[in-house]
Amino acid sequence: EWYARSGCNLDGSHVAAKIAWVARERPDQDARTDRYLLPGAYMVRVACDADAVDRSNASSTMALDPDSGEWDERLLAAFGIDAGRLPPVVGADEPVGEITAGFAADTGLPPETTVVCGCGDEMAATLGAGLVEPGMVCDVLGTAEPVCAVADRPLRDATRIAECHPHAAPGRWLLENPGWASGASYRWFRDQLGGGLDYEGLNALAAEAPA
Repeated sequence: EWYARSGCNLDGSHVAAKIAWVARERPDQDARTDRYLLPGAYMVRVACDADAVDRSNASSTMALDPDSGEWDERLLAAFGIDAGRLPPVVGADEPVGEITAGFAADTGLPPETTVVCGCGDEMAATLGAGLVEPGMVCDVLGTAEPVCAVADRPLRDATRIAECHPHAAPGRWLLENPGWASGASYRWFRDQLGGGLDYEGLNALAAEAPA
């Protein structure tokens, strides 16, 4: 049921579980907390004093309804999270304000610089690779390795292997198979079994292997 409502598996690595842990294990800190902000939402607050989170990052909490793009009150209630302590959800490309005078002074940016909410890292990587049409697939190899397939509607995987998140592109979603340690695994292979080869050398060997 959780997957059907959120597109995410019930997983302690998602942010809603972490908020619930803080409330239970650090009640003094929770009591002093006005807002729970994801890193991108925190930077929006720092840059322009706006209160917003984009749908892709909000989806990573496992408490967003990917069909409506809004917080799911039932999922939040399951973890005892008050929706009023979370920022409003907006599109990744939505302007949320102009930078503050202090931020302009600190960064050297023009005072009239517009701030948009931005998106999650794998959504940004997929968008940056130009993948916005349904059926396109992007393998994002880094510390983790999400494999993302673009869809024109919020889909669910019957096996629950792939999660469903809003894409940064308007009107698009990603079916994402999260791999948690791919880049780190490749580094371990290089260091322990690579025989002195660097990544390019290993890639060349891999290219010789049949799919």
